[in-house]
Amino acid sequence: MNERIYELAEQAGAYCESLRGGDYKPPVLDLMNLEKFAELIVRECAELVEYNSKWAGRDIREHFGVEE
Repeated sequence: MNERIYELAEQAGAYCESLRGGDYKPPVLDLMNLEKFAELIVRECAELVEYNSKWAGRDIREHFGVEE
């Protein structure tokens, strides 16, 4: 899995085993943190497309109900 996904999961409050520390264990998110995790992914995607089109980033945030 992409290292950035782990970083976002940790920002959302997930418990993550280190990728560098041996056996693979996926992030563990409870339902309350799942919404925050999704919001962080949406924000990051919107920021990426805003580089080329401010309107596209806004549309992505609006579609998922994430405020700027």
